[in-house]
Amino acid sequence: MIPYIIKALLKNDSVCVNDLGTFTIHYVPASIQGKTILAPHNEITLDPNNVYDEYAFTNLVCFEKKCLITQANQEITQWVEELKNALEHNKSVSFDQFGTFAMNDKGRISFTCDYIPELNQEFEGMEDLNTAMLWKGNEEEKEAVSE
Repeated sequence: MIPYIIKALLKNDSVCVNDLGTFTIHYVPASIQGKTILAPHNEITLDPNNVYDEYAFTNLVCFEKKCLITQANQEITQWVEELKNALEHNKSVSFDQFGTFAMNDKGRISFTCDYIPELNQEFEGMEDLNTAMLWKGNEEEKEAVSE
């Protein structure tokens, strides 16, 4: 289902996945963390309480898989159930180049986003920059500027 979620997010800023919640794209501007300039990027968040239009995602899966809407709905439901079952037995479930799902003690699902290349094409070539590597002066100059 991950490729379908990404495909839906390429068309819209958010997508509601049946019985899971709403994934939303957020722009994260460039920032400075210590001696590193972090590149701007897009990431997604999951709001498990926001369920608004599950049919849009079902229709997208149906169209992409060229299957009946009932089959698409069944496959989405099965994937969500398998994810929830896996979370009940493990601390987390990760999907490469998408993110990690986790469940807390109260049964609430959380999501931590990985870097998703498809959602960050506009930032292609921008990478985090370690400013410590830019100094060509001696160690005294580095210390004076960092203070």
